Amino acid sequence: MLFALAFSHALHAQEALVPEFRADTSRGFGRLEITLPGRTKFIDYKLTTEDNVLVLRLGEPITVDLQRETIPLQNYILVSRQDPEGNVLRFALAAGVRVNTLTAGEHLFLDFLPNSWRAENPSIPLEIVDKLEKRAEDALQLAEQNAVAAKEQKERAELKIRIGRNQTFTRLVFNWNVPFKTTFQRQGNIATLEFDRPSDFDFGSLNSDLPSLVRKISGTTEDGKTTVSVVLHKSAQARSYLDGNEYIVDLTNDELLDKNIAGSAPFVIGGLPELPKNVQDVSNTVDQAGSERALAEIPQSPVNPVPVADAAKPAGDDAKPLAAAAEAEKVQATPVTKKDREATAPDKANSPKPDSEPSRITPETVDEATKKIQGLSTVDASINEAHDSIRLIFPFEKKTPSAVFRRGKSVWMVFKTDDVLDISSIQGLEGNFVHLAEVIENGPFKAVRLLLSSVQLASAAVDDNSWVISIGNSVIRASEPLTVSRKLGEHGFYLNVPLTSVAGEVVFQDPSVGDNIHVLVADAPSRGLVRKQDFVMLTILPSTHALAFVPVDSSIWTRIGEEGVAIESSKQLNLSAVKGLRASASGKATTDEWYDFPLEITANDIAPAAEFAERERGLVNDIVNAPDDLRAERYVDLAKFYVANGFGPEGLAALGRALLEQPLLGNKRLYVLTKAVAELELGRYEDTLKTLSGEAYAKDQDAAIWRTIAARGNGDWPLALSSAALGRNKLAAYSEETQQDFFLAAAEAALNLKDLNSAKNYLTSLILRNASEYYRGRYEILQGKLAVEEGRLEDARFFFDRARKIDDIRIEAAARLSLIMLDHDTGAVDNKTTIEEFERFVAIWRNDDLELLALRALSQALIEEKEYRRAFQTVQTATISNNDSPITRALQDDMKGVFVDLFQEGKADSLPPIEALSLFYDFRHLSPIGRVGDEIVRYLSRRLIDLDLLPQAAELLTHQVEKRLRGVARARVAADLAVVELLDHKPHRALTTLHKSRVAGLPIALDRQRRLVEAYALSEVGKHDIALELLDRLDGEDVERLRANINWDARRWAVAGELLEKTHSGRWADIEPLDSHVRLDILRAAIAYSLAKDDFALNRLVQKFGQKMSESSDSAVFQVLTQPLDEQNFDRDVAVDSILNIGTVDSFLRDYRKRYLTSGGVSTES
Repeated sequence: MLFALAFSHALHAQEALVPEFRADTSRGFGRLEITLPGRTKFIDYKLTTEDNVLVLRLGEPITVDLQRETIPLQNYILVSRQDPEGNVLRFALAAGVRVNTLTAGEHLFLDFLPNSWRAENPSIPLEIVDKLEKRAEDALQLAEQNAVAAKEQKERAELKIRIGRNQTFTRLVFNWNVPFKTTFQRQGNIATLEFDRPSDFDFGSLNSDLPSLVRKISGTTEDGKTTVSVVLHKSAQARSYLDGNEYIVDLTNDELLDKNIAGSAPFVIGGLPELPKNVQDVSNTVDQAGSERALAEIPQSPVNPVPVADAAKPAGDDAKPLAAAAEAEKVQATPVTKKDREATAPDKANSPKPDSEPSRITPETVDEATKKIQGLSTVDASINEAHDSIRLIFPFEKKTPSAVFRRGKSVWMVFKTDDVLDISSIQGLEGNFVHLAEVIENGPFKAVRLLLSSVQLASAAVDDNSWVISIGNSVIRASEPLTVSRKLGEHGFYLNVPLTSVAGEVVFQDPSVGDNIHVLVADAPSRGLVRKQDFVMLTILPSTHALAFVPVDSSIWTRIGEEGVAIESSKQLNLSAVKGLRASASGKATTDEWYDFPLEITANDIAPAAEFAERERGLVNDIVNAPDDLRAERYVDLAKFYVANGFGPEGLAALGRALLEQPLLGNKRLYVLTKAVAELELGRYEDTLKTLSGEAYAKDQDAAIWRTIAARGNGDWPLALSSAALGRNKLAAYSEETQQDFFLAAAEAALNLKDLNSAKNYLTSLILRNASEYYRGRYEILQGKLAVEEGRLEDARFFFDRARKIDDIRIEAAARLSLIMLDHDTGAVDNKTTIEEFERFVAIWRNDDLELLALRALSQALIEEKEYRRAFQTVQTATISNNDSPITRALQDDMKGVFVDLFQEGKADSLPPIEALSLFYDFRHLSPIGRVGDEIVRYLSRRLIDLDLLPQAAELLTHQVEKRLRGVARARVAADLAVVELLDHKPHRALTTLHKSRVAGLPIALDRQRRLVEAYALSEVGKHDIALELLDRLDGEDVERLRANINWDARRWAVAGELLEKTHSGRWADIEPLDSHVRLDILRAAIAYSLAKDDFALNRLVQKFGQKMSESSDSAVFQVLTQPLDEQNFDRDVAVDSILNIGTVDSFLRDYRKRYLTSGGVSTES
């Protein structure tokens, strides 16, 4: 009975904040870990020490038996107690004990260090670091997924297929003229691609001349989707990826690859190269008619390698294969420049220079004198950038052993070389993708460490003597996998890694963590460990090539032998902290078989209320009386009993006790399934799916039953439907209630996926005998939704009305919401009435999925009424209600799409400027990240300019230039920023912006744009001659007008007048009247000729434009300005002064906007 009361207390305690406490003294100090389950951040706290009493003040009260939790720390804590308020914990420390604190996510670590402690302060456990990194990575992936907004194009979807052939590979290219989504699957020798677009492509025309690795290509179009089936040769290996509006499938086989590599064929990393840009038409192009086909094969002749830096040059057959592969991915090589070396070489200044180029330092002009003196050479690392990865190339002169491995967000590249590594080109990447790039040396070993913004894949390959490392989503070549096995030697157990080409071992200190990493470098080819492996005494890091590990115990050492690397310990090498399964008291070997029993909750497991206490007491007595080796089994029996009767919290508590008795139990089937059901009863659907996510349960029918129900609760409809198909055959062994829950979940998943036949099947299989009102109501609502999908609207209304009459408040609310949606979709009520109904519903019904569904429907109705602010506010309400719900995420995606339509597609142009700006600033969290978000920010800057809010516009564009962009995009937006600074009368700052964003090799149009801005800025600071020199090689109407403005500002009246007249030389003969800015230029030309005292030019201007000007509102002014100069005229002097005071910035900005600004953003390209 006492045991039952303890579980009851645990159930009620969950209503308050109940942290998890864990005490540990195994590492020579005391550690108290406080964890807040269900949170991602620890609450606010304050730590003070008063008279050797540690006082921890928490931001919220907690429930804990502090004395019991600190018993293991009695050597460090003499007394501990909790104040009555519940938020203050006090610890009386033993003599000499000092405290170190660490916070990581929802964890707080209090380390009690004895007086004898001389080492560094303890660090955060690696498993916690890994968990937080995984959480951050998941959050980033989710943000990226939410940022993707499908932009539907109005043109008809059109598919083209090209086939390219090469002696080492075959390429299939599927090109669409509209954005698309696709899935790629391979079963046996059949590869299937499914596109979400319809196509009338003639697949029969492809099969007349197929490459050797393809047997047949066929396709069908159904339900708006195109499915392509490719029958492959049995030896074919396939790799597929997306490149813009093309989906590419590369095919090869090892036999062909080995044959070509053995000969003099071009070197290709991984056997799946990309097609070079300088190869003419590598594909067969087949259009929809299928009437014409052109085949241009890639040249088969061997090629001679050239430096990687020359890959972008037209080299013909001399192009380096690796550079060609990078070129094929449309990778634009970033210019590789070295920082100016110290001028220590005596012959540097006198080195010969090409006649056609000025003296400068380039990658080719290396200091040869320094090399000879020191006996060293410099390895200049170069980079190739792609849209989703970067490639680092280290061109060594001889074969160099290396190691490449990952630790958290850091990628380490270790080389055994005496050469000097120049990574200035890599350091030029420091920004959003690479936070830090540095070289760490230790004797003949040099490590290049990159600290990335997020965890990335890494792959490595050798091209001749060069090491090529790819970081990002593109993999150069998959490393051969290494394994870690336990073996028994003379000194006990050791770990063996079959890496036989080891060339040395080195130890580096990790700057981020402070511990030591042991690295073993090896020769090519690349071999590594796919995943991190944690042991008690060491951690082996995931590697792309060679081996790296972090020892926890100083007794770890390595030995290189014929079998590879042996990792041993001078002590007994402990690999696991968990003891093996105990032998049973009866002499049986183990209890493995019992733990692998299935979990089947039948009617016999459910106790009537009158029998519950007695059966519970009996199970508790069984635990008390059980021998040690069977006590874990008895705890699981108790947990199963609790779970079968709906006591999920008590079930989890019993399982926790079972795991303490038998640690290896956590991997056993009965334990896992019972734990999953207990989490399901608590509504922890994500935890349930995580518990059942192991590979061992992917095909488990029992697990599939519970996964179906949990996936329905989590809104993962594809997983629910696929699991239902697997678990259905095992369902008969379960209780009626479980069966009902299963069939309803499967039917709901099928309906959400528009699989109406499956939905009918599951609903028909449902037996409602003895079903609760809740299950009956769910059945009626699903029948109504099925009727809606089938167009039987009257039947749907009948089912919903019947559900409203069921005596269950949840069902009544769901039925009412369904009726409101039905009325809205059928037009039975107008949109404004629907909005009122939805608002009334969400005001009454709160804090579950029904509220979220109503909010999502309300937001759509508000968008139809262009009530954008109220629609965006529904996201805030849903986020407060349940931020983790899939419905909330779907609503966020909906509103992010509307936000993009407003501020990228230009729909906000129809709104008043102030309203549009307030919408953006109030809901800018809906702005997606990446390119689209940048375009929206630049659109906003244009609206700010329109409102003359120049400092705010400059602030937005400055962030883009300094934080977000690089390369060509940065140079383009910097030109826009400079224009804003000119408008704000800050020409010096505009010049600084342009100078800081200079990039070599800009496109011609962008170079022209920047020259115009810089010329005007120079004119504004009085450097008129330099400004005119910048415009020497440019032409066009805007250039002529800018030249006129510069001469106008320089008071060179004759030249200014001629240029102004020339700009509009043909307009005097047009039928259309002159617009205002043309008339202003004519008036300025008249003033210029007057001030230059050029009567002849002034008369010519009158003859040309006199008639046009007399028909305009500026007739009187023009007549005054063109009177003879010898006549005194006060009105003319006043007009001249007023026009002279008009700056030229309006004219410049008008031309700039006309050519370079768009309504949807700032620059036409980004």
